[in-house]
Amino acid sequence: MILRMLLVLLACAPDPLDTGRDTDDTAGGDTDSRDTDSRDTDTEVIGDDSCDPGAPPVYGVEGEPLSFTIGCTGAGAAASFSAPSLPAGATFDAGTAVVSWTPGPADAGHYAMAVTSSGEGSDVGVVDVWVADGWEAADNVAVDPRTYLEEHGLPVMHLERPSTTNDTDDVEAVLVYRGKPYAVNLKYRGAASSYYPKRSYTVSFSAEDRFEDEAEGFDDRRKIVVTTLFDDNSYLRQLLCYELWSAMDDSDSPGGRHDIQTFLSVLYVNGEYEGIFLISDHIDGEYWEDHGYYEDGSLFKSVTHEGNFYDNYGGTPKSTWHDGYEKQEGQEDEWFELDVLVEFVATASDADFTAHIEEYVVIEEIADWWILVRYTEADDSGGKNAYLYVDPTTGIAHHAPWDFNHALGQTWQTERQASATNYDFFWTNNLFNRLVADPVHGPRMEARMREQLAGPFSASAIQGRIDGWIDRIEPSAERDWRKWQDSYRGYGGWSWRTDWTSHDEEVEYLRTWVDERAGYMGEWYP
Repeated sequence: MILRMLLVLLACAPDPLDTGRDTDDTAGGDTDSRDTDSRDTDTEVIGDDSCDPGAPPVYGVEGEPLSFTIGCTGAGAAASFSAPSLPAGATFDAGTAVVSWTPGPADAGHYAMAVTSSGEGSDVGVVDVWVADGWEAADNVAVDPRTYLEEHGLPVMHLERPSTTNDTDDVEAVLVYRGKPYAVNLKYRGAASSYYPKRSYTVSFSAEDRFEDEAEGFDDRRKIVVTTLFDDNSYLRQLLCYELWSAMDDSDSPGGRHDIQTFLSVLYVNGEYEGIFLISDHIDGEYWEDHGYYEDGSLFKSVTHEGNFYDNYGGTPKSTWHDGYEKQEGQEDEWFELDVLVEFVATASDADFTAHIEEYVVIEEIADWWILVRYTEADDSGGKNAYLYVDPTTGIAHHAPWDFNHALGQTWQTERQASATNYDFFWTNNLFNRLVADPVHGPRMEARMREQLAGPFSASAIQGRIDGWIDRIEPSAERDWRKWQDSYRGYGGWSWRTDWTSHDEEVEYLRTWVDERAGYMGEWYP
């Protein structure tokens, strides 16, 4: 009942009337997208002789002084400048054209500050000022989910959840995003990560009010996954792996490449700052329907390494061909489609395998799965945490990858993993083993590996992705690290480590690992 009342209040309450505060529910929606950095200092020139007064976007924190200088961003000139609608407590020095302000404990949010120029280049402009919540201050005031839409260039998600939230049953909650409230159901998710102090969630939306953010590529989503990045103080590994999967697009694949959409967001839970999270698609029937397949097809997920496409695990014969899998979608007790696939891979003669494997899987999808885990050394994603969707019209299984906290130079326990590790995943995935060894399909697999190493998996391409994301998340990453670094270093799952890194050091470690890994893979596949 309390959550329902909160939803009504959020939807109906009037906007605050803070001077200079932007209360438009769409504020920030156009300042930040996958392809556009909202902190870009380039400003469009409006007319050849226009001054276009303004300044690059300004980012500050409650309780910390900030300042910016008004100037002409266009080709014209101005005799003087003014700032006619400053927030309470802000000042403007006409001689230096500098605006100064120390935001108070209740000033978090976006301010569209009007600025003007006079003289030959008389004009009006706006400076976007983003003030982050000072969550560390003793006198901090909780942010308003309706107006606190973005933090240091990242979108903000607000979650109001009950104390009864658990990892088995959905509970009613309220999620506010871009100023819009949603009535949702949610539960905790994760295996090893279920013990983290910073938890992950599966969030379900109603059929009538689905989650949307066109700027981030999300349209009409019934479910999203909100994944903790507690185990990665670069905050980039999972995101990079999903982006690499999408970058290996093959337009010839039946149905087209089924990307897994992702973005990074700052999360507040019950009014408290929680830090950076990965927002991603939820792999289910509706996900496959969005990519051109039937929603009611069978969907399986390998949850242990027994899902290895062999007839045994560790030398012990399996009791069923679907050992190691869970049925996620389709008729609950029907395993025939998966059993047929696994049995074929495990037992077919070499000649039959060569001739008929494409009746069961799409070679390019399996090749990309292998390339992704082989390059990134994603041990938890090569033999388990994989989704297999069987198209009911063709009987062909399609793959979607999952879970990349163990990747790109660290294990799932954050232990360092050498860039020169030669792990081909054959022991944990017989499908990889047989395809690479096959006289017909093996050359296709290796040719695709070389193609990807020269494309999205080149060191320069991956470094470019890192550059873009670090430029976007750096202030938010430092805030998250200040909140969680002690918990991270003291966490029992890896407290035995002594080679700790700061966020900046972890990013440099990641960069070095990528350069070394690209060189190492190039030696294997020249």
